Amino acid sequence: MSIKDKLQIILITYNRAGHVENTFKQILDEKSPVKDYNILVLDNNSTDTTRNVVEEWQKKYPNLKYQKNKYNIGISGNIAKAMEIADRQYLWIIADDDKYDFSNWSEVENAINNNEKIICISRYAYQENTDTMIECQIGQLTFIPAIIFNTSEFNDSVMRNAFDNIYTLFPHLIPVINFLNNGGKIYVTQKPIVENGMDLKTDCSYTRGHKNSEICNRSRKMQWMLGFCEVMSYMKDEKLKQKTLITNAKFIHGSLNKFYSNIVSWYQNDINLLFDILTQIKGFPRYIILYKYIMKKIYLYKKIKIDEYNRKINLLCGLFSFKYRKKSL
Repeated sequence: MSIKDKLQIILITYNRAGHVENTFKQILDEKSPVKDYNILVLDNNSTDTTRNVVEEWQKKYPNLKYQKNKYNIGISGNIAKAMEIADRQYLWIIADDDKYDFSNWSEVENAINNNEKIICISRYAYQENTDTMIECQIGQLTFIPAIIFNTSEFNDSVMRNAFDNIYTLFPHLIPVINFLNNGGKIYVTQKPIVENGMDLKTDCSYTRGHKNSEICNRSRKMQWMLGFCEVMSYMKDEKLKQKTLITNAKFIHGSLNKFYSNIVSWYQNDINLLFDILTQIKGFPRYIILYKYIMKKIYLYKKIKIDEYNRKINLLCGLFSFKYRKKSL
């Protein structure tokens, strides 16, 4: 069986017709090794011209298919759906705004022929000599197009847990973590195939297409690190879990101090969400977060008291001033 018969590519998108066009120019280029593969556009109920763009490219590439969701089920919901409907031995879920370099595609083909289970094809999150570190590999695989799945890793429990973790932003990490829980080893290509091409000039929010006022609090206030902590609860190796959480907290926030401060700032008024993080992060980092949270609350309490004191002083001064002016008259 040829590689193109083994691998299915599903492009997830919502209201980004221009980005879809640019993606097609890369993956359907005459020199692209995947231009003849089974490619499905899973449209999350776009209201723009995405369908028109796909139909235009279908005239030349009949292997390009299109499926539109009845509702906008969210980015993570669309990822989970792509996992559910996959019908080939391998699945590659791609986004609509990334950059591709197929010069090392032969290594991907070899990995598929060797029946590798989880193939990592992106490396931008790695520092020098860290690509063999599992905690770094997991962080890199939060980027959905970085993963090529062997769908034999999908089963009832994995898919149930993936759908349960839609709210975390990372349902696609469930098969990866399950694979690692069972002693699997992630295959990392020597050169990247895909790089993050996120266009910050466009709406990149996880709630795109929905009104924030109509979304539940947990989803509305979900941040990368909170979702990562939640999904990592599935990891059985506690030591690896802690190492992975701290390593990626440093990478995402720049330093642990910034991580501590950001988390407390974001969730100082959402103690339940803050405690979701504290449930997973243990040891010294947990106590630092608690300390910063308590100090923040004490500061705010004192500030409120001081502001109240100043308000009363100003009120009294105003009354005395009024009485003085009245006596003068």
